[in-house]
Amino acid sequence: MIVRNEEAVKIVVILDESGSMYHLQNDVIGGFNNLIAEQKALPGEADVTLYTFASNVRMPIDSKNVQEVEPLNVASYSPSGGTAMNDAIGQALTKLLFESPEKAIISIFTDGQENASREYSRAQVKDLIAQAEEKGYQVVFLAANMDVVAEAATFGIAAGMTRAFNADAKGMEFAYLQASSATTNYRTGAVS
Repeated sequence: MIVRNEEAVKIVVILDESGSMYHLQNDVIGGFNNLIAEQKALPGEADVTLYTFASNVRMPIDSKNVQEVEPLNVASYSPSGGTAMNDAIGQALTKLLFESPEKAIISIFTDGQENASREYSRAQVKDLIAQAEEKGYQVVFLAANMDVVAEAATFGIAAGMTRAFNADAKGMEFAYLQASSATTNYRTGAVS
């Protein structure tokens, strides 16, 4: 059992697992695992929650101490289906706002636009993001195959909190490096 001396920073990753991500499966797995490894090496407490979204939303990791997070593999990340991005963001932020941690960083990865949500509208998600940002939480939007700044703006996410990447191996590596840097900066109090 891990003894905690401080409140853990919540690290929430919302990861596209739709069919269009299939060709990037190994790159996504490697990138996520590297991000977690880098966060394990930092001092301080952190809890990780992972949401994946395709036609439905899953939560394979729920508020787990970063030191105990198991690596993703092809069994735990297997792309197929549509893109229920609004539902994933909505579920993640609703839970996070209910838990109300002192600090949280949310990283959203996608290679396509919303096409399968049934629970949350874009307007509802935008409101939840505004509530999260009012609490001092950081929301980072990383996307491929779209105008990332324009898409993020529909969620109310500022242009400075977005990064575009190419939907290929190097692009995924870049996206995860950006997410890891933002997470490290947030956790350590450095300017991002």
